[in-house]
Amino acid sequence: MKILNLGCGEETYGDVRVDFIKTKTTTHICDLNKKLPFRNGEFSEIYCKSILEHIGNVKQFVEECMRVLKKGGKFWFRIDNASYIGFLFKNHQDYINYGYASDKDNHYYLFKSEHLRNIFGYDIKINFTCPSSKLFFLSKKYKCMHIEVEGIK
Repeated sequence: MKILNLGCGEETYGDVRVDFIKTKTTTHICDLNKKLPFRNGEFSEIYCKSILEHIGNVKQFVEECMRVLKKGGKFWFRIDNASYIGFLFKNHQDYINYGYASDKDNHYYLFKSEHLRNIFGYDIKINFTCPSSKLFFLSKKYKCMHIEVEGIK
């Protein structure tokens, strides 16, 4: 089982860890807006945490992810949730502090669960992840800062 972590940052999860810039844990540096430097079906799992909003051409990126993922392989993406109520009162960028950000670090999009179903298809599992129980009276769709997408190719 070979795991690809795209946009790894400082995380150590995965056998191959890719990011736009060099970090302590990166094994490969590449521009994720271009073709991935891996063979078709090379990975049994793709892990992609908080990177989709940094991609200029999301359709091309997802197609590349599916190209390097084996048939039957799993994918997991965490994405900032455009429906999060906090983004209505505070700029999305104000919530983010990567510490290693560079001039190549841009946010192009925010996604709602409906957008993700259009991108990945309707055969995916969507979870809303909440760091705390604040705003308990709201549905998860509005009180959670992140959306997690899970699926199988």
